[in-house]
Amino acid sequence: MIEFWYGVEKDLTHHIKDMQVEEKFLWYPKTGKVIPMDSIFHTEIAIGNSGDFLKIKKDHSFVDKKDDFFMPKRDSLFVWNSRSNEHRFFCVIDERLYVSPDRKWILTADNDGWNLLNTITLKTKKQLSDREASPYFKGTELITWVKGNKVWEQNILNGKLVRKVNLDGDHVEIINSQHQKITEGLPREIISVPENNYLFRLSKGDLLKSYVEWDHRTIKKIIAETTDKIRNLIFTDNHSNFVWTKENYNEAPSIVFKQKGKKHHVVFTSNVHDKTAEKIRKIQLHYKGATQETLTATLFLPHDYNSGKKYPVVLNIYEKQQKGMSAFLLPTFKNGRGFNVRLLLESGYMVLIPDITYGDKGSGLSALESIHNVLDELVKIEQVDARRIALTGQSFGGYQTNFVATHSDRFATFISGASVSDVIHTPFSFNYDFGSPDYWRYEYGQMRMGGSFVENKQKYMDNNPLYFASEVKAPILLWTGEKDSNVDREETRSLFVALRKYRKPVIALFYQDEGHSLSGRAEQKDLSVRMLEWLDYFLKDKRDVEWIDKQMKGAL
Repeated sequence: MIEFWYGVEKDLTHHIKDMQVEEKFLWYPKTGKVIPMDSIFHTEIAIGNSGDFLKIKKDHSFVDKKDDFFMPKRDSLFVWNSRSNEHRFFCVIDERLYVSPDRKWILTADNDGWNLLNTITLKTKKQLSDREASPYFKGTELITWVKGNKVWEQNILNGKLVRKVNLDGDHVEIINSQHQKITEGLPREIISVPENNYLFRLSKGDLLKSYVEWDHRTIKKIIAETTDKIRNLIFTDNHSNFVWTKENYNEAPSIVFKQKGKKHHVVFTSNVHDKTAEKIRKIQLHYKGATQETLTATLFLPHDYNSGKKYPVVLNIYEKQQKGMSAFLLPTFKNGRGFNVRLLLESGYMVLIPDITYGDKGSGLSALESIHNVLDELVKIEQVDARRIALTGQSFGGYQTNFVATHSDRFATFISGASVSDVIHTPFSFNYDFGSPDYWRYEYGQMRMGGSFVENKQKYMDNNPLYFASEVKAPILLWTGEKDSNVDREETRSLFVALRKYRKPVIALFYQDEGHSLSGRAEQKDLSVRMLEWLDYFLKDKRDVEWIDKQMKGAL
């Protein structure tokens, strides 16, 4: 009949989901002794002395469990003696806490660098002043540090630091390291590297990758530098055999096998019948983002590209997307957001995938600046039809599409899916996916407002698409799932109502049994086809599409 929601509750999830009430106990099987664990602590980790545990006490000064999700963590680390039931405060920690496999050493970071705790003596000392370096325990007395393309080793006992190798790349990862998570979602784990050979993944920019083995003397290439998308790399314990998959935007996925000291060879390639993929090409554009850094956009050209023609262009936006530009362009109607690069290329469009970055003005205005800057570069290409450019996006990309649609006259049409339209109301709505209010995502998360509405009212208003709905200059197609538990479908309905109020050409599609992205095969195909029909209607003048004509000709 009635349900009480209390303002003092830290976690509201139990109001929308069945939650198990969990209690923890420490059990001594030899004596049968059972000790209940204090519920204000979590993440108990057995350490050096028998009966001692590390415990973490979360900062409970916030209103909701998600309030500090995008903020620097300020959790308190305690040592608990289970014999005396004494909790001894050790230090305040951030996201990172690394434990050696023998549980003797603990590394935590603060603003001054890395601190090392001896779990036997419970004494601590400063280990490294560079908090941006990443640590791995090696054996019982060494720490391997990695930063950028450099690798060091440090003796735990005397603190001596020795540079071991400089590698050819901007960023290095040790891929044969061992990880055991302590806390879900945070870099808190038991972590180590083998004492013999290391396997490194070397990155240059967003696309160039290579893989090498280092035996502490020489570097041997496993996979030469490539723009291919490399995944599923597995190897034998002695690194004598390697298997991986590779693909690129115009190369179908393949399984590759390599024996140590021999050349690799392809074992299997999928989609061998797809001969047009090999003819697809891409161009990279460079432009300034909202903070004046140089960004990259990828422009895909159709397989039958003709330099003597002009082409309509479809932009799809989110945030930074270049890391995904090596994925094979598979033509399919199984698209959860209706967008498929290959289908558009096959339909005679160029497709532009730009990066977006964000400044102090807010996410909407930042996106507008980045997109206008990339348009300035795009229209310099002679084969681009500057009068026939569309902007599309889903979720956060849909929000940005909504905002750009209310502030730009440089697009012929827009398609926005499962998107936010009112950044003032939505932060105070309840998100049924996360079981919490949504303001944590707006203040310091993806929306990047830099604080609450009370603190930054003008920024929220300046970046709110709904407030500028009367300024939309081109037709817009909206879509959402009626069962979206991440972004309320009323956000789509509200923007539709505002556009309708101001007599803007708009159609909204509401998929009755779908969520934030479409999962049903029939619904995925329906949206994919309707998006192609919408783009053809406004970018290619292909008329006589009944469901669009009903809006454009008022034929209801």
